[in-house]
Amino acid sequence: MPRVPDRQRSDGGGNRAARVRAGTQSMSDSPTISVIMPVRNGEKYIADALKTILDQAWPVQEILVVDDGSTDRSREIVETLASRFPAIRVLDGPRRGPGPARNVGLRIAGGEFIGFLDCDDLWPADKLSLH
Repeated sequence: MPRVPDRQRSDGGGNRAARVRAGTQSMSDSPTISVIMPVRNGEKYIADALKTILDQAWPVQEILVVDDGSTDRSREIVETLASRFPAIRVLDGPRRGPGPARNVGLRIAGGEFIGFLDCDDLWPADKLSLH
């Protein structure tokens, strides 16, 4: 998972995730995490992919779903979930593929750590706590 350089961090750096796992720091002091998900016509899988982010043992503060020009129900599905889970935000992508869509999310993401998940992939519940 990419890490925001120390010069951009407010805590001065360090590996807080390791300190939380070791029990020397609490989850309330844990770093903020943003997850960026590009999507184009992913209606078949996107609800399950988002659920695996929401079900993480380590909390995610922000989920940025970048719609890269979907013509199916992907956006509708994400907007419905966003109305129930305020961490989810839908953004418009450049319609140039998943790489540029991820870059849109990177420009907006506020987390100290950034995760990427494609709309047709799933994470185990301990994905973030292990990284």
